[in-house]
Amino acid sequence: MKRMIIVLMMMIFAFVITACGGNDGLDTDVTAEISLMTWAGNGIHYKDIGHQNFTAEDLTNKKVASIYATAKAFNEIYPNVKINYLGKEAGPDDGGVFWDQELSNYKDKYGSYPSVFSIIDTVQLLKQGVLADLSVYEDDELYQQLNPGLMEQANYFGMQAALPGYFIPHGMYINQNIIQDEFLPEVQPSWDFDDFSDLVMNGEGQADGYSGLGALPSTWAKQMFIYDDLYDNSYVDLDTEEVRQFFADGMKEWNDYQFYAHEEDYQDEHVTWAPDAFSDGVVTVYPEDPWYLDTFAQHNSSMPGPDGFDVYPFPGYNERETTISTVTDPLGVYNYCNDDGDPECSVEEKEKMDVAYEFAIFMIADSRAREARATQEYGETSTEGQVNVVTGAADASLPVTTGELFDEQMDYWYQIGSNSYYEDKPGFEAMLDIIRSGDVKAISDKIYPWFYTDETTETREMIFEEFWYFYEIGDITIEDPAWLDTFYSKLDPWTDLFNDRLDMAWQEVEDSLITHYGYAEGDERFGD
Repeated sequence: MKRMIIVLMMMIFAFVITACGGNDGLDTDVTAEISLMTWAGNGIHYKDIGHQNFTAEDLTNKKVASIYATAKAFNEIYPNVKINYLGKEAGPDDGGVFWDQELSNYKDKYGSYPSVFSIIDTVQLLKQGVLADLSVYEDDELYQQLNPGLMEQANYFGMQAALPGYFIPHGMYINQNIIQDEFLPEVQPSWDFDDFSDLVMNGEGQADGYSGLGALPSTWAKQMFIYDDLYDNSYVDLDTEEVRQFFADGMKEWNDYQFYAHEEDYQDEHVTWAPDAFSDGVVTVYPEDPWYLDTFAQHNSSMPGPDGFDVYPFPGYNERETTISTVTDPLGVYNYCNDDGDPECSVEEKEKMDVAYEFAIFMIADSRAREARATQEYGETSTEGQVNVVTGAADASLPVTTGELFDEQMDYWYQIGSNSYYEDKPGFEAMLDIIRSGDVKAISDKIYPWFYTDETTETREMIFEEFWYFYEIGDITIEDPAWLDTFYSKLDPWTDLFNDRLDMAWQEVEDSLITHYGYAEGDERFGD
């Protein structure tokens, strides 16, 4: 298997188990106690949350309501499993404590890592032996229905380090109003590079206050020339005619049409922020920031999208078909097999891992969990302090399954919040076609080896940093006539540099598998 890895959404549990089913599945009478930990909670440690009876007014945090609904649904099947939940307030690194430190603090306080948990840095936890190898469940029916493109990124030489916990697609937001007002050709789901260029350049109307492009489509380039190569080959090759052509005919030309290339007075009218400009209806194509999928769809949000907007896959280029990029957060299960210092699982250790896995896979892939969250009521507190009851305790994360199961779970997704906006939108539906097929080449910086250890400073540095800021090479910016030749001159040395760094990062992964997961020096799996 290729050197890939994955990502998450948010959870953690630590648990003590007193009885459990075997390899044929859990006994529904299993008695166990597990703990879950995520971010985006309220800081309260809930004991046996699935057996509580909260009202909507009791649940004024959407994440807590989501976990409550999931735990209750799980307890309908496994009534004797206690699920304790701790959700850090705000984001994973907010509050002055990084997420990995939060996990360590949990271990120090409770004597063990949570059973299931959200992940920020999969490789770092692998290097500590914290993550269970979930490939032992590859014959499980739900496991087999997980999207292979999302799963592969978390697979290290056969060791499945995580599950996809949170997932949204990354495409391009299109302002249909400008297209109609300027009599431009309608965007088709099968559009290509030339269609995109024509739309950006003809959707520019400075006299009318329009920008053709919100920002340079950096992620489109990264998906084609970095992520696809990593997914397929585990190395990159930037020194190609295809890369030169894309940046010469595309990036260099499009830069004149992007929001940030315009006068400061024009930018100031829209808070100097391209998403605001798209929200204000003065940007034709906004190709970045997929996390605004939810915000743009809310008509009463601080930044609603323009009326009738849609989100399309990245255009085709040369022989490449339309594609998407992804935002994925991994979900981990604690590696109980290492509790005694031996990578081999004892019967008791395997039983603990079985329960943790069963809850994790239920949460991310079982339609009963999706339904429970879609119908769960919770309270939203207004600025005046009034609690309003809302139905649908879930975020914008799409199903991580494929085929008919994906379609079934999308029905629940459309029921939640503003998600119904995207139903029957042709661009969004084209992205769903790519997802349900499983033809997703997902690479997440929370999963894939994204950092290497600098031997001089002994610090962890980003492997692809120089390419990430391609529009500014030293003192030469993309507006400079010398930029293109300078960019060309970097492609060969960058290719060598990045692949050398990848080799160092993957060596650390191999060493971790040898130390903590029973792999041998020169293991034949390292050649896969």
